[in-house]
Amino acid sequence: IFNLGLYVSLASLFSFSYSVYLIGVIITLIIFTRSSPRKYFLMIFGFVLPHLLLISSFYLMDGLTPILDYYYIPNLQIGSNAYISASSVWVLAALPLAFLFISLVMMNRDARFSKYQSQLVQCMFLWMVFSIVQILYSKDFRPQNLITLIPSLSFFLTHFFLLIRRKRIAEAYLWVLLLGIISIGYLARH
Repeated sequence: IFNLGLYVSLASLFSFSYSVYLIGVIITLIIFTRSSPRKYFLMIFGFVLPHLLLISSFYLMDGLTPILDYYYIPNLQIGSNAYISASSVWVLAALPLAFLFISLVMMNRDARFSKYQSQLVQCMFLWMVFSIVQILYSKDFRPQNLITLIPSLSFFLTHFFLLIRRKRIAEAYLWVLLLGIISIGYLARH
């Protein structure tokens, strides 16, 4: 539990918007585990420790004001700079979103999961929700920010391909997805 908070904290030192995942981890643990409050405090301590070490090192070098003015205060404010328009993001993400929608429908219709598997599906759905929140909270909106959606997207797409019973149809869908993503990326460049 301590390592979980520590890893989220180290990620938030590189990009402060990743601190949203601390809330996601706490909500996921509340829903799916029976952890004691002591474990939650241990995880929060693991999250706070690297930030305290960073602030302490800047304090010792008489740089407390710059770290607060240029890192913490701007990242805690609401608002962002968009380096790409929303319509461009919709064009780039149209095909993966279509496959995601189809996979969610197929999983709800055809999949018969055990309790553990359904909990994994719910955890990945929560990951996807908090990835969207992280993207919206990010201070600079770029296509690279969508990389946090890849684990949940690949999880759902994998289950979609595994639910297709005929091998040829699954291969056809896979080729449509791969060639579609490559062609959209190529056309967006030119």
